This record gives sequence, structure tokens and C-alpha cells, in this order.
Amino acid sequence: MFKKILIGLLLYSNISYANENVLDKYSLTLEEIPVACGHRLTIEQYLKDFNFELINMSVGRSAQQPTGEIVFLAEYYINKKNTETVVLLSSPNDHSMACIGFRSFDLKQGVEIRKYLMRKNRQ
Repeated sequence: MFKKILIGLLLYSNISYANENVLDKYSLTLEEIPVACGHRLTIEQYLKDFNFELINMSVGRSAQQPTGEIVFLAEYYINKKNTETVVLLSSPNDHSMACIGFRSFDLKQGVEIRKYLMRKNRQ
């Protein structure tokens, strides 16, 4: 039940605090995204089991403004092999729960991105 509330709050925060002018200006739409939520300790074990390390973190602010109220926390993890990423989303008011926004594979960084795009364009 709590994870449904957390997901609802995260989605509500993103929708209710979104600056409509910015979204319209760039023809952006807000979408529902798949997330996996659970107790923070369980998610930390998941991250440990798959060798993820916290690389950086940031906060989402209301109305997408630098001075807005903090509405969510975003933590960015990369595995020790440097091949996968995980983004963790959580509420600034409840640190006991968190949601994995997505886990991605085939990570490319720096010069690897250019090499990857060049190979892809040749196909």
C-alpha cells in the first residue's frame, strides 16, 4: 500500500509542480514510468548484490525551478564494471522507502559514446 502512495506522490509531484509553460514550449508530455519500489534497506541490498555504487545525487524541485521546494531525491548508481546504471527516486520526507526508476545496461561514457554512435550510423 505504501509503495502505491509513494508512486502516487512522486507522479503527483512531477505533474503538479511541472512548469506548464516549459512543457508546452518544448512539446513535452508527462508519462507514467515503470518503477520498482520497496523498503530502503531491501533496495540497498539489491544495489550491493549487483555491485552498484552511488556516483551522484540531486533533488527535484517544484515548478522545475532552482529555488523551488524539494519534491523528490534522485540518486545515480553505476556498477563496478561500469556497464549498468540505476536511478533511485525517493521522497525527501520518507527515507524508509525508495523506488528504482530504471536499471539500464550497455553504459557508454565519454569517447565510447562517439564510437558507439559512429558504428550505429554506419549500419
